[in-house]
Amino acid sequence: MDFNHRFKNIWMQLAFELSGEHETLPRAEVLACLDLLGARYKEVIFKGALLVIEVQSKDEKLLATLPLLLKKRLALTHSIFTVFALCEPSENVILKTFCDAEDEIREFLKNGGLSFAVRVRKRGVLPMQIDSMSLERRLGAKIKRLGFKVRLKSPDGIICVLVTKDLCMLGGILQNIDKKQFLRRAPQARPFFLPGVLVPKFARALVNLSRVGSGEIFLDPFCGTGGILIEAALVGADVIGSDILMRAVRGAANNLRFYGLSGELAACDATALCLQDESIAAIATDPPYGRSTLMYYSSEKLYENAISEMHRVLKNGRFAIVLSSFKDVPHDGFELLETHECYVHKSLTRYVSVLRKR
Repeated sequence: MDFNHRFKNIWMQLAFELSGEHETLPRAEVLACLDLLGARYKEVIFKGALLVIEVQSKDEKLLATLPLLLKKRLALTHSIFTVFALCEPSENVILKTFCDAEDEIREFLKNGGLSFAVRVRKRGVLPMQIDSMSLERRLGAKIKRLGFKVRLKSPDGIICVLVTKDLCMLGGILQNIDKKQFLRRAPQARPFFLPGVLVPKFARALVNLSRVGSGEIFLDPFCGTGGILIEAALVGADVIGSDILMRAVRGAANNLRFYGLSGELAACDATALCLQDESIAAIATDPPYGRSTLMYYSSEKLYENAISEMHRVLKNGRFAIVLSSFKDVPHDGFELLETHECYVHKSLTRYVSVLRKR
């Protein structure tokens, strides 16, 4: 690979520092959000914590607002960057590449302001020792000589060196994802709580994989305490939730109100939904697993019948995201696009299936 490839003649080059909480879901979430936002893109590099994307568009407004739009959606990403250069993960090569990227750095700081700070982030086990503080000082001195001022607290622009096992990315931070928002929505903080529910970050990732847009109708036919519905409503979807347990339906409604949100909820069998054919734009759900349900279905039969009903109510070409304990979930009438394996503990692995209605 040519580490010094600078990807000339493109509209925008973005890098994403992925959270590392899962091997494949963070990347899939980014790509799903790019699809949703109508971006024309090409994946350049995916190496563990680093994803680099080329985006092309004649819509200057989309390009200018894309990082902020992504920030508002993403859960499993730490930061979004504009990329100056890629290089090998060694201090000497980083310093040389940094000098070669002076024009890009000038342009970034001119747009972001006059003050700057340098941050070195190391992800994973590196092939060689890198002294972060020393490298930050040396790079900062180089930028200072270009006429910019160092400000460690609240700088106008942050230059980042993201170092991984395989390569290093030099870039400017465009957006940082607010992780505290998900902690504030912890399941235990809601009025209605049941053990085993999804954490908000994971629920948001499922919503993003469904590619639901603002103002579109979103369904969770096994809504439980409403965690997935909350995340869908927060990105602007009109949410519908159902659960066979009236207690869960009432609790989910209370949880939505707790965050100033609303939705339509009903006590309903997920295998016989009171919804019109092709009336739903997106689905994400976490059905019960590992036991027989109150409807006297086996888990396999429940999934088969519920997914058949999802197929009936979902619009053509749209997505259903199903969390299950089956690697090959029943999906008649759907195209199985992706399966993401999620290890829970030694006796339980769950799978995120991304289904698209044919």
